[in-house]
Amino acid sequence: MKNEVGNILLEKALKLAMEAHEGQVDKAGAPYIFHPIRVACRCKNDTERIAALLHDTVEDSDMTPERLLAEGFPRTIVEAVISLTHYDDEKYSDYVRRCSLNAVARAVKIHDLEDNMDISRLKQVTEKDLKRLNKYLVAYRFLLSVGEE
Repeated sequence: MKNEVGNILLEKALKLAMEAHEGQVDKAGAPYIFHPIRVACRCKNDTERIAALLHDTVEDSDMTPERLLAEGFPRTIVEAVISLTHYDDEKYSDYVRRCSLNAVARAVKIHDLEDNMDISRLKQVTEKDLKRLNKYLVAYRFLLSVGEE
């Protein structure tokens, strides 16, 4: 992605993510938008960074893939966002497997899991947090192994 185009799309992705996550907070009570920003900061290129900023917008708001396309995001990014969208009726293991099939989604999901596994932001770690951490660790190891093939 050419630098100028990448910068324009990065800025647009940040604005849309801020709109989509307005008023949302994470498990620690912090503004949710910090999560996709942290994930994007771990990414290695603009395509991954843009997908990272948008990765929870379809899942957690009324954002649609069609709107992302209409906003000018390339199909490759929108396809990654679709892959990163965990649907309510979908088993988590099936979702992670689906993420693994798209290279951009796989990279973003790895960084998403790294951020989600950072429990240092939580005031108190509960049994539920540890169970979720274990689920994330299994997914993380799987996605790393897929990347090694």
